[in-house]
Amino acid sequence: MSERQKFEKLPKIKELYADCIDVQGINVNWGEVLGIEEDDKATAYEASACDKCGAIFVISGGHGGEPHKDLDSSGETTCDGYVSAAEGPMMSYHYPVKLDGTAEDAARKIAHLPLCVIEWPNGGYSLALTGGGMDLSWEICEAFMHLGQLPPVHFRPPRMADELTPRRAHVLSAYLKSCSVQAKRARYAAKDARATRKWYAERAKKEKKRA
Repeated sequence: MSERQKFEKLPKIKELYADCIDVQGINVNWGEVLGIEEDDKATAYEASACDKCGAIFVISGGHGGEPHKDLDSSGETTCDGYVSAAEGPMMSYHYPVKLDGTAEDAARKIAHLPLCVIEWPNGGYSLALTGGGMDLSWEICEAFMHLGQLPPVHFRPPRMADELTPRRAHVLSAYLKSCSVQAKRARYAAKDARATRKWYAERAKKEKKRA
């Protein structure tokens, strides 16, 4: 099993957290916020695979585009395969995500998807698309799953012309779990709001009696 295939396997839904189910895309000007090795700038980490042996490299935006053997700092490989350059985010949005590891680890887990990981100066993280031209909600939802999170409800998986594969069926089941969790939270919030309204009404009634 290659390094990429190891991470392509989707996790079990019961193992995913619900920290990101309310996440939505946030507009951003990447030209203003990204910078390589600048303390006050964000950094994009993107995974690129060697086109010959499949080894994965996590590269910050603007780097890469070299032979495998030149990127391998260990100097132990003679592979002359090519590793594409990391172009960074292509669309003007980012999607906050909670990680349980480093940005490099996260980027490696989504190497097969058209997304990169953004590390912000304040220590937060986001996902960003490295490609566009179509609705990539399926891919965004899957990326959150690989990082241990249920998919955000905002990204509704679209109906595609091809069949519902077992992989997409699993993503859809995780998305439905997100909807269920969000609905449960909404029910509790509504219950609390009704209790608050009742509390105010009873207090007003008591004050009227005292007047």
